[in-house]
Amino acid sequence: MKTDFVLGFEYACYLWRRADLETVPCNIYRVAQILTDAGIHVYEVNPAGWLRCEPRPLGVREALTGEFTDHYLCGTDYPPEIPGLVLRKISEKSTPTSTIL
Repeated sequence: MKTDFVLGFEYACYLWRRADLETVPCNIYRVAQILTDAGIHVYEVNPAGWLRCEPRPLGVREALTGEFTDHYLCGTDYPPEIPGLVLRKISEKSTPTSTIL
């Protein structure tokens, strides 16, 4: 079982399609910020243009595309993931909570 997932800046730019984000990420640190905000633990960010995070390729894809994915990397050696979990977390963060006075 794999213990991490390495994501390069070029592939991150390819996946970067979420409507609530800027057109392209400015650098790999911005990608790491988006993954962290989506609940994906980032272990290492390298200024050469890659990062290492927890082994959640489906979650990474959902965090960057904003699209539901239930078949990405099926049959690989990654731990099982719950499709839509990252999208749910993003949605919860973007929904403002109001306080009733």
